[in-house]
Amino acid sequence: MFTAHNNLKIILNDLSNAKGLTLCGLLRNEAYFLDAFLDHYRRLGVERFIFVDDRSDDGTREMLFEQADVMVLESPDRFATVIEGNGRTPLADMRSNIIWRNIPMSRFCYDTWAVMVDLDEFIALPPGAVLQDVAALADKDQARSVLGVMLGVYPPDTSALKAPGPFVVDDAWFFDRRQHLEVQANGSATVNYAGARVRLFVDHGVRKLTKAQQLRRLFEPSWLPVGNWNHKQVLLKWGQNQLFLNSHLTTEAANPGMLLPIRHYKFNADLFRRTQTALKDRTYAGNSIEYEAIARLLDRLDRTNTRFTFRHSMSAENFDAFADSRNAVLDF
Repeated sequence: MFTAHNNLKIILNDLSNAKGLTLCGLLRNEAYFLDAFLDHYRRLGVERFIFVDDRSDDGTREMLFEQADVMVLESPDRFATVIEGNGRTPLADMRSNIIWRNIPMSRFCYDTWAVMVDLDEFIALPPGAVLQDVAALADKDQARSVLGVMLGVYPPDTSALKAPGPFVVDDAWFFDRRQHLEVQANGSATVNYAGARVRLFVDHGVRKLTKAQQLRRLFEPSWLPVGNWNHKQVLLKWGQNQLFLNSHLTTEAANPGMLLPIRHYKFNADLFRRTQTALKDRTYAGNSIEYEAIARLLDRLDRTNTRFTFRHSMSAENFDAFADSRNAVLDF
């Protein structure tokens, strides 16, 4: 199926035979994040970047063309183009972005470690550590996949969302100091806490709870209803029969003894623009229903001058905070 729909073409820097740790990603109009993203992952040991660009028109492509370690692919399809399944894979009909996750990994990263993240996802490691160190640990365990937990980070209040770009990692960022998930012995994940986004939706009436859910939260204040997926396989040694089943998980089981914290900068100064684009194009999951909720939340926080932070917020700057809250498992 993927071979039949492999219409990705290299349009910048043919780095097909380049060696070193690779990062693969999909992007569209990521000028806000791009410089900080590239700098962050270069510091973590990435030596080659492979991006599928979905017709960026905000200067992203021009920025990419200035990077010697970046290869850019494009397709005549769009991010949300639906490709019909053929019954010969575990996948039914899917959007082209899932195909775009599989093809670069199998074509350029076979049997070697690579990273797959979005532009607002920044993996956190202990000071001085690089991703090659994590890969070496996984190799010792004979594992081919490492799971990451997506920790929703946020500024103190909505005023920070109105600052001009580009994105600055060193600004004041916080996360909910809760254990978000546990990795089970088979490599699957059990979600313990749905994350800051769901907490904000519930606390500010964007997501309504049933009476039973309200009662449970009364007796378990940290409990939240299930939200978006807050875990994904981010470090992968791609195998012959491996497939991305969705944007987060593959057919390869994750290493049960490792967990990488991912700072997920959903609430950033580019969010107002992204929300309006998502609501206009309706290309995200569920007809962009998540962005409808985000728009309502931002409006309520802004009108009432309410903070994102609460009593269990903690600075997202220090790796130790992730380890202490059991959102990082790394045995260096």
